[in-house]
Amino acid sequence: MSDKERREYLRFASKGSFLIYGSQSIKAYSVDLKNISRSGAFIQTNHLLKFGERVDFDILNVDGARIASGQGRVARLMDDNGKKGKGFGIQFNTKLPKQIEQSLLLV
Repeated sequence: MSDKERREYLRFASKGSFLIYGSQSIKAYSVDLKNISRSGAFIQTNHLLKFGERVDFDILNVDGARIASGQGRVARLMDDNGKKGKGFGIQFNTKLPKQIEQSLLLV
């Protein structure tokens, strides 16, 4: 079963960023948001976390204002294979409200 078939909610290309607080790191760091759904997001970054690692996060809009916070876990790791880039997928513990997802969509 593909990732797309397995997802409860479709992911959409997004703008904005995540402020990530990994369970293994002392400081939070900001990463660009690549795509998002109500149940998860893909973060494009060279700073990979461990598979299964618990994370706390803030979702920031393009102006840097926090529009949501939550917790999740790293559900997918992607190495740089020259096609899609390097990053990780986060599965949220609690689904985002639909209006948060919509406010981050690329138009």
